Amino acid sequence: MDYNCSGPVFDSLVNPYSGDPLRAKMFVVGGRTLFSAPSAYSTADRFPTAVDAYRAWNRVNGVEGLKDGMPIVCAYTGEALNLRHDEDGWYYDGGFDPHVLLPRQKFLHFATMRAGRTEVPAEEPGRVDMPARVGKPTENMKRHADENRTELHDDTVKAAEDIMTKYRDVLEPGPAKVSMHVPGKRRRR
Repeated sequence: MDYNCSGPVFDSLVNPYSGDPLRAKMFVVGGRTLFSAPSAYSTADRFPTAVDAYRAWNRVNGVEGLKDGMPIVCAYTGEALNLRHDEDGWYYDGGFDPHVLLPRQKFLHFATMRAGRTEVPAEEPGRVDMPARVGKPTENMKRHADENRTELHDDTVKAAEDIMTKYRDVLEPGPAKVSMHVPGKRRRR
């Protein structure tokens, strides 16, 4: 099955050769979700002559002849393209082919690329987990906490103060006296 893709990311895609919108489709193949733009111009399209293949490549946003005398490279990746011929016609080999089925992130990576530069990573960004749930106390929980609450009485505070006063030297020791041996010095008597 195939589905037309829409939304801000997909609607902004443009074919750098023709200047036409890059109409992406989502395909479900063997349980995997893959993307391509089967109706878009690709340097892998077959043409009857090498001149026709060159003319189709030699466009920038639909304007022909803007790349005369320049190296033949992929407008997406900036990689060199090689002219090939088979029984179906002439085509260029290399670079990004929007007809090839790719995972979503990789497809968007190449489809947004111009001369090898893009801000879309090739791999899916790290997965974000849902934050831990913060529980809300129920009425039973509140009642249980109230029933088992301990109260601080004046006599408990007085007992704690007496203990602190009695063991103050242990809890807050004064300066310690330290003796040490220094080699090479003799004590005089």
